[in-house]
Amino acid sequence: MRPCLEAAKETKRILVAPEAICLLSALGERSIDLSLRFLINDPQNGIANGKSDVLLAIWDKFHAHGVEIPCHQRDVHVYPHKQDDSGEEIALP
Repeated sequence: MRPCLEAAKETKRILVAPEAICLLSALGERSIDLSLRFLINDPQNGIANGKSDVLLAIWDKFHAHGVEIPCHQRDVHVYPHKQDDSGEEIALP
């Protein structure tokens, strides 16, 4: 959580007070879900770009701390098929 808070503190458009907070929102099957809450000092200039700045800073912090974001990986098993006497395909184990 510390890298997220550091990223928010170091982003120039984010207010110092009230401080940003980082919450553990869920423990997923293959993830730790965090929520980072912060206020932008000039929302009239856009909220999405301020959020993007913070997310990019988090990305850099994670990289610097050796945190990797895993990609989903699926295994696909392809089994050979043969046809029975009627022409129907039968999956082989």
